[in-house]
Amino acid sequence: MENTEILAIYGTEYKEMTKRLLEEADLASRIPDQECHIGIKPNLVSPSEPSWGATTHPEIVAGIIEYLQERGFKDLVILEGSWVGDKTEDTARLCGYYDLSEKYGVEFLDMQKDAYETYDCQGLELNICDEAMKLDFLINVPVMKGHCQTKITCALKNMKGLIPNSEKRRFHAMGLHKPIAHLATGIHQDFIVVDNICGDWDFEYLRENGAGREAYLRRREALGVSCELIDVALYAWPQERLAALETFVLAGAIDADALNAGEEVLLLAPDAYPSPMDGNTYTNDLFSAGSALTFWQISPRGNRQGSVRVGALLGDVPDDLLGPSRMGDLLTTHAGLAALGLSPGGYAQIGVLAERGLSEEGEEILQSALEDVALRVSGGYITNYAALVRENGKSFSLLLSGAGALLALFTVLMAVLLIAVGSLDDLLFLLIAAANTAIGIFQQLRSKATMD
Repeated sequence: MENTEILAIYGTEYKEMTKRLLEEADLASRIPDQECHIGIKPNLVSPSEPSWGATTHPEIVAGIIEYLQERGFKDLVILEGSWVGDKTEDTARLCGYYDLSEKYGVEFLDMQKDAYETYDCQGLELNICDEAMKLDFLINVPVMKGHCQTKITCALKNMKGLIPNSEKRRFHAMGLHKPIAHLATGIHQDFIVVDNICGDWDFEYLRENGAGREAYLRRREALGVSCELIDVALYAWPQERLAALETFVLAGAIDADALNAGEEVLLLAPDAYPSPMDGNTYTNDLFSAGSALTFWQISPRGNRQGSVRVGALLGDVPDDLLGPSRMGDLLTTHAGLAALGLSPGGYAQIGVLAERGLSEEGEEILQSALEDVALRVSGGYITNYAALVRENGKSFSLLLSGAGALLALFTVLMAVLLIAVGSLDDLLFLLIAAANTAIGIFQQLRSKATMD
């Protein structure tokens, strides 16, 4: 296989197809040696079954692992970080990757929990996860599908799963094209296996013979509904910022009280929107203000059904205001989310680690922001370990100071007694012991100052 060659295979036996494809490509000959640390990077963007066209089928990754292990490659890891707002562990569990990890003895690394360093990627400094940079050989396993900003998402954009969440937010703020191009210079992809089984090309499952249509119909049957289902995101929007959305209202009205009560939601539905699949522009014929919506929250923790009314239709809300969104996504307030009984999918704990320390002013700002978060959460609280460490450090310093003073007093008394009895040899030993102890105390204090 040449470096510029693309091999394709068709069928439904995904694991065996993958192994045959890798044999044809002679992947083993491309890996420098069997001791290489090899990473496999699937697309686990959000808790969505692979049959819905957003995440990588685990059978493909299983085929890659079996191919490599059968040829003596043992140092393998699977690594990925879901998008901001969802936990990687939820997606990995739903898509069967923890089962895969256990079956083959291949560690799954959650990049949302990984440390990172900053690298110069051809003139743009980017934060990249440590585990990604430790790899000797990277196998990228993206899903080929549509995207609201980049039109198509595949191998290059899949590398976003190897950067921290804070960097993912920055990518969207900059516009995805430029940072993704620079990221490609920072993370080298050695081999790419594309999952093109049923990639989602703009709600394809809603169309006859569309990708993922059969899986979609099975899900609809399992839920006991005959109407169309659309996979959408639900955003919790701060009530005090609702006014910023007024200019984008196409129909209906924004009613803060109805949103807070869980009676209404806002729905993103421009009059016309371009399809990343064929480049054509389509008109909105699915949604209208005032219409009733039935929703299901589908998650590894179980499904929940509810109903709500569309309060207003919103047009093209800029990404720098709302973040990446697409046709059909919903907005409510934080109070509305609670009233609807929907889990925000957040974390039970949030840890903030300042690598280089904080000034007193910086710590006050961080403390104030975290207190604001804690007030929004029932039973929320904050433990400031930095303050505890400082207090313990002060106590330690006082203790050492006190011990030093007692030692000095004891040394003086012993010296007087030894001089009185004329034991000059013992006096010399006492002075050496006192000097060693003083050096030890000095080193402890210097170590503490360095740690502070």
